[in-house]
Amino acid sequence: MRIVSNFIASSYYLPQKILNNHDLSKIVDTSNEWILQRTGILQRHIAAENENACDLAIKVAKNIIKNNDINFKDIDLIITSTTTHNQSFPSVSCIVQEAIDNQKALCLSIQEACSGFIYGVTIADKFLRSGSHKVALVIAAEKMSSIVDWQDRNTCVLFGDGAGAAIFKAENGTEKDGIIDSIGFADGRLGNILNTTVANNKVAMNGKEVFKYAVNYMTDLVNQILERNNLKIDDIKMIVPHQANARILTAVAKNLKCSDDKIANTVADHANTSSATIPMALTKMIELGKISKGDLVILESVGAGLTWGAILLRI
Repeated sequence: MRIVSNFIASSYYLPQKILNNHDLSKIVDTSNEWILQRTGILQRHIAAENENACDLAIKVAKNIIKNNDINFKDIDLIITSTTTHNQSFPSVSCIVQEAIDNQKALCLSIQEACSGFIYGVTIADKFLRSGSHKVALVIAAEKMSSIVDWQDRNTCVLFGDGAGAAIFKAENGTEKDGIIDSIGFADGRLGNILNTTVANNKVAMNGKEVFKYAVNYMTDLVNQILERNNLKIDDIKMIVPHQANARILTAVAKNLKCSDDKIANTVADHANTSSATIPMALTKMIELGKISKGDLVILESVGAGLTWGAILLRI
């Protein structure tokens, strides 16, 4: 037996306002058909003007604690990923800690764009397995609407706001329990294909290049995880990738020679919420009964940086 990072629960929060493709076509030169064909997105949630990424993070933190009967005082590590924090400091994790009335947790905040949740869970796993901490709350919260150029139809149609979270606990287990393996990479030379502009802090993207790297790297991540752990694709109940574009997900499934049903796909309902999409999709698959206790899943993402990584997890 050894200390492992066991998955306890996940949750998500989406703002009340929904902006569907028809609504968006009144703002920018686009159409429902154009967006759906190129992205698979039907709608996105938009945070209120007075609602920021910290507010989203707090709401999902309170949701996961309340809905899963978790003692907030037991949480001794909070890691939050966001690229859209509304202030330089204090960090989002410290703001969440105060909001849930916790004075115990070590607080870390990271900014790795769409890979943020993967990076956050990987960091939490190291703390938990070291024995230094017992219960980790990993949050990803994004108000992407605040950095989208609403006149650029190539990017504004892609993004939405929301937050997701997961809790992991250090417990005794075997090498086949909890977080079994994780890998992560970065290549700063590719930072220019997806970034925010210095002039106005708005998303700028080379869509064709991002698509190419996302498909190739997410395919490679799965193959690496399988090879490192002597597994086959059939051993995995579901792959839960970053939800950026339905065409990317379909292409990854084709490369892996697996059915589309093996790849979680929730992007139609919430668009690209950056680092928050993976815990959102994971929670949705659990709610739908497509992932159950004991199943092996792979979480994976490619994001700005470029950054990419994957986690092999037993639920």
